[in-house]
Amino acid sequence: KRRDVLFWQKTAPGGRDPTHFCPPYDAKGAAADGFATTVPTTKLYPAFNVDLFLSYMNPIEENGKGYTLLLPVSRKVKIPVVTSDDIGSMACAIFQDPQRVGVTVGVKSDELTGVEMAALFSQVFNVPVEFKNVSYEEFSHSGLPGAAAISNMLRFIAHDEKYALRRRQPPGLKSLMQHMSPLATFQSWVQDNEEDIRAKYFGAAGELGELEELAENTTYHDDGSVATKVHHDVEGGEVEWV
Repeated sequence: KRRDVLFWQKTAPGGRDPTHFCPPYDAKGAAADGFATTVPTTKLYPAFNVDLFLSYMNPIEENGKGYTLLLPVSRKVKIPVVTSDDIGSMACAIFQDPQRVGVTVGVKSDELTGVEMAALFSQVFNVPVEFKNVSYEEFSHSGLPGAAAISNMLRFIAHDEKYALRRRQPPGLKSLMQHMSPLATFQSWVQDNEEDIRAKYFGAAGELGELEELAENTTYHDDGSVATKVHHDVEGGEVEWV
């Protein structure tokens, strides 16, 4: 905290505010109104933080044949994403540019569907990963820490996808990004954090065995369907995709 920077916090005891539908968004929106009545205010709208995959968010689970990425969005919804490092870099760039005072700035590096995320995990870790859409209620009551807040964040994005994407890449963002290093794409983030992601979801290196073999015989189609090559005891030793 610097003495010339106003600090605002709006949470209930224990870090939760039951009056907010989605605390990570609504609390900040309410705080922005408080700022605006006191000092010149710049609003920074970050996209979905992919570092949640390595903290309390655990949306990938084994399914007996491989892994499933569970998210409460449809197969076609594009999720805007960004890393914690890039959020910090954007905030720093804003402080260094007086022309950004009093304006709205968004930050996102990429936008992917759940199907595309699952396919990328499968490619990087060489294991079958499929995407499964679950209801908001099912995800919220999954027992995972922060599941309700994450569900509501994704629900907001899905409710008005174009608005959510536009808010996180408003006009002028490219000119501001020129002062920064290239933003990390979802693929580059996964590759940079491959060891930690593998340890959390897919087991240590060298322990995949049968799943690696299954991945080599699995094809992922654009419509999200999955075909696995299996051998049947038929004349000629034919191979069938199922």
